[in-house]
Amino acid sequence: MIHLIAQGPRPGEKIEWHIPEAKKMLLGRSAENDCAVPWDSTISRMHAEFQHQQDQFKIRCFPSVLNQIKFGEQFHSELVLSVGDTFQIGETQFLSIERNANNGVLQILDDLDTDSGILTEASLRVTDFRIEIVSKAVPSLWLSKDETNLAKQAALLLKDVMNHADVVAVIQSDEPKKWSVAQWEQPVPGFRRVSIVRSLVRDALRNGETAIEVENSRKGEPLANGRWAFCTPVKTEGTHKWCLYICGRFGEESPSQAYLSTQDLQDDMNLVELLAHMLSAIRRVRKLEDRFSGIEQFFSPAIIRVVS
Repeated sequence: MIHLIAQGPRPGEKIEWHIPEAKKMLLGRSAENDCAVPWDSTISRMHAEFQHQQDQFKIRCFPSVLNQIKFGEQFHSELVLSVGDTFQIGETQFLSIERNANNGVLQILDDLDTDSGILTEASLRVTDFRIEIVSKAVPSLWLSKDETNLAKQAALLLKDVMNHADVVAVIQSDEPKKWSVAQWEQPVPGFRRVSIVRSLVRDALRNGETAIEVENSRKGEPLANGRWAFCTPVKTEGTHKWCLYICGRFGEESPSQAYLSTQDLQDDMNLVELLAHMLSAIRRVRKLEDRFSGIEQFFSPAIIRVVS
């Protein structure tokens, strides 16, 4: 079986696809492509089409793209390669290889902690390279000493996997209409004045599901440049609630493409919701531990040893 591997310039930016024989496939930055490379802003939303036939790999850029295919020291708009050749588009290196059937496309999951119980359908989406980062951070999240440290670890993890955002934040709420920012990080260096959309936080906490907003015109039409944000709740019992808030820009001089839609943020939301589920499990277990520590004085040492 022929596979195509994409490798970005930063750690964790790697993904692999199985390439069927004779099928025309699309390559680009947006999720609707057969081979999506979401980390590389120098690759167009829909950049090229390619096809594998026998031992050859034919790729052609669409006329509107800026960055052509680099092979060796030359740039090409259309190219025929042999399996095993390496080429580059933008900042991303591509390699076509032949794998034995017993290796399979799931080799990209080999480094994940399969005992952690967090592998979901999202592991097979274009967020694979970021899910690996999240899965490797699970032990440090569980070992965080208290809620403050857990929030800090979560914010740092969001900074790593949402490196196209302006701000990532962990928000805490003790009352229905009162909340504050527990921890925040800035993935893109440099100061930017960022406003948190209160309605997103309110809706996420009240409805228990992700609330999202992408800026558009007063007529509801897509914009070339604007801002986006979404807020995902960390579901736990009680009044002390958390949510994860992420916001950024799209269009000119920003990491995200122009005319962004809510659908373009779906992979980001899936990833953040996965992290929210992890944090929810950790916080629930800690609450049970706290309850037990309050009543352990009423049990004999033998019982304490059994349950601990």
